[in-house]
Amino acid sequence: PTIAEALYAVESLVQLFGFSPDVANQAVQEVGVDVTKCYNYILDQGLGADTGGAVYPIDNCPHVAQVVSVQADQLKAGIFDHVCEYQSLSNDDKTASQEKTGKLKEDSTMDGDSSPACPKGENWICLACGRVLCSRYVNGHGLQHWKDTTVASKEETAGHCVAVSLADLSVWCHQCCSYLVHDKDILKPLVAKLEQIKFPGEKSA
Repeated sequence: PTIAEALYAVESLVQLFGFSPDVANQAVQEVGVDVTKCYNYILDQGLGADTGGAVYPIDNCPHVAQVVSVQADQLKAGIFDHVCEYQSLSNDDKTASQEKTGKLKEDSTMDGDSSPACPKGENWICLACGRVLCSRYVNGHGLQHWKDTTVASKEETAGHCVAVSLADLSVWCHQCCSYLVHDKDILKPLVAKLEQIKFPGEKSA
């Protein structure tokens, strides 16, 4: 299994079932990246109890309409090659990123100034401002970005809480602590465009 697959399995075990990161990591090391096998291993070994929320994505997240500003036509070829932008931002830029702009940075800025400390493979796009940020199991900049925007925002108390994974195109809401169903009006066009870019020549579902 790849590092990205292992990270995704750990993230699923933590976010969906409420297991601790240490327990999730142990399970992945012992039985591999199959989440179901890891889940059964944890319970069989008495390492933890399932304390997570619903396993299935929710379809009633109120933050999608409030927060998502990125449009499908802003998602360009090459987005999957971008690395995390967080380290490249100055303090002023980080403050600006806390605004609900719905604009993607230019490719040259994304690739040229990003920190090499955040590898590709497990990045997310913030659907409020369009920044590419790494998973909580890389350097945690996607999670930190949400926390930054939650603290800084006076009107949008949920912050930039909705993001889409560039690894598997799942959509997550930090505020709801749940994966989201791809609603037809807002999320589905975005995910469909990312599918077209990631899998050229294949028809989106």
